[in-house]
Amino acid sequence: MGHAFPHSTLKLIQPYFNRAKEILGEHSESKLRTWPNKVEVIERGPVLLKPTIKAEIQQLIYQSLLEEFAIRTHYLPRDSQDEKQYLIHPLGIVSRMGVLYLICTLWDYKDIKQFALHRFISAKKSEEPYQQNDHFNLQSYTKDQQ
Repeated sequence: MGHAFPHSTLKLIQPYFNRAKEILGEHSESKLRTWPNKVEVIERGPVLLKPTIKAEIQQLIYQSLLEEFAIRTHYLPRDSQDEKQYLIHPLGIVSRMGVLYLICTLWDYKDIKQFALHRFISAKKSEEPYQQNDHFNLQSYTKDQQ
């Protein structure tokens, strides 16, 4: 968390983070206790201009990540004029140089994919069951990608 705040600010709010960790500890029933394992920030140089993300799509993606449900999306891939439809099982969010990426699997496949949040055209909750990936670790994944 330290890399997301200036040192002076972090020093002031650290007691609140510590208390939150206590409350959301191992024995908590809240799904929020796993949130820090689902978000990663990678900064390797200057932060680029942040692209615009549709607020309702970002909210649904974050909710699906927290509550672990699948989503149906329309997405415009880079270097393409044609949108594509996907059934997505969210695994994590990565902020890389100011751009947010959804780390996920698609349909029943196990290979990990990345989607830039600003390229989503639409998203809605799916009735399909969520495909859990118990072997996935976001921090390990981001280290392997660098």
